[in-house]
Amino acid sequence: MLTAIRLLFDDLKPQRRSSRVLYVFGGFWIFSALVHTGLLAATGFEWSGSVSWRKPILFGLSIGLLLMTVGWILDRLPDRPRLAGTIAWTLGVSSTIEVGLITVQAWRGEASHFDVFEETNATIFALMGAMVGIMSLCLFAVLIWATPDCRLGGDARDRRASGREQTRTRSGHRTTRACRLRDRYERCFA
Repeated sequence: MLTAIRLLFDDLKPQRRSSRVLYVFGGFWIFSALVHTGLLAATGFEWSGSVSWRKPILFGLSIGLLLMTVGWILDRLPDRPRLAGTIAWTLGVSSTIEVGLITVQAWRGEASHFDVFEETNATIFALMGAMVGIMSLCLFAVLIWATPDCRLGGDARDRRASGREQTRTRSGHRTTRACRLRDRYERCFA
């Protein structure tokens, strides 16, 4: 049991710089969620309403876990430091701006979402939306990078064979497209 736990922690430890960057950003937001949980307890656990400590807690925790998860994924993709660094820093900064603005609105006692009646609040809401768009592009880039068929290079025979329903392996056994895709997926992340 202890060996399994040790292996789990070894697997979760970031290996590359881009992953460490995302782990730091994620750790910061999880810590922020814990601090705001203490504030929630100190103010009487008022969870409902458009202005409460609920939003900094939920957004801090969810963005923190998202950033750490993306960092874990980046460790398992082919080593492309410039691409990984660009994705990590862009995702980390944009998510920090977005969750930071949500937190600032909670501290100001203002609703963070859909409050467009005052100019300041409308600007903050629009900036949050832009940051969500940038984060979505970063996550889409990770998805494309993690998709084996979309990467540059690879074996041309695999690409040609993926169009046919069945092919023969070197040993002469028939294999279906689903098996080949599964094998390619496992090979990419081994």
